[in-house]
Amino acid sequence: MQLQPLHIVGKETSKLYPFTHSLVEQLDKKLIKLVIKWRVMGYGGKLEIKEYDGSHIYYQGITYSGSPEVVFWGSWMNDYLKNDSLSILNDVAESAHKADYDVKECVDEALDLLCIMASRIYDQMVDVDSKLRGDGVKFGKPRNVSDRKSNFRKYLIPHGSILVDKYSTRPPQKNVSSHRQDLFEAKPGVMGFRINLIEGYRRLRKYFMNDN
Repeated sequence: MQLQPLHIVGKETSKLYPFTHSLVEQLDKKLIKLVIKWRVMGYGGKLEIKEYDGSHIYYQGITYSGSPEVVFWGSWMNDYLKNDSLSILNDVAESAHKADYDVKECVDEALDLLCIMASRIYDQMVDVDSKLRGDGVKFGKPRNVSDRKSNFRKYLIPHGSILVDKYSTRPPQKNVSSHRQDLFEAKPGVMGFRINLIEGYRRLRKYFMNDN
């Protein structure tokens, strides 16, 4: 299945876009990997997936019908999408604030990119579900997930607005804890700043070290 490219097109992106895209791309890869795991249900293989809350989805020796299908379209994926996306939005807002960038521009951009990512995940779920409901020759009728996509955006918008208000009403922090370094350093480099790769890597690990 050809998924929508994970990029914002048709408009100029912010200076923070490379950082934002790297966070969203990592989450995208993680969640698509989880969806693809369900393919083993087509032949009764072993499926084990760790949910966001630490519990597990486990099936073996049964095919995709009844309970497995209900669980597949249950809350497990939405829990990952919503919680990890909020973490990314918060880190984008905080990083934009520290770099003295337009927080609203960066948060809106992140929100758009996260919605593209969510659309890709739901489309991948439709593809896997359709094949699992097929008979090996014909696929099942694709499900309509437009409501899931629109509800995801509706969920993120107010959270994005809260972050914009939070970080736009106070001056950038000058002093930071030794435990958390600035992502952007005011040193000569591309576009007048240099990305702290070590800090960027640390933040990425924080989000995805529990990857399945």
